[in-house]
Amino acid sequence: SPAVQTVSSVGSPSPRAGFAFSPVDGEEIEIATAVHFTELNGQTYYFTCANCKRRFLKNPASFLEPHAVKSGA
Repeated sequence: SPAVQTVSSVGSPSPRAGFAFSPVDGEEIEIATAVHFTELNGQTYYFTCANCKRRFLKNPASFLEPHAVKSGA
């Protein structure tokens, strides 16, 4: 029987080849047909809609480092 590849829920899942995950909502986006994307620090980020891209650009760190707590000190 053919091998079935499953995506593990342990760690960070990787998108399928030719796809990327939106940092805002976690949706999988096909890179070839992506309409909403931006480049930041040499990395390209893809989004499902213009609103997601706008939210990301307003505060990229809040989406890229969700566990990092910024101290006011």
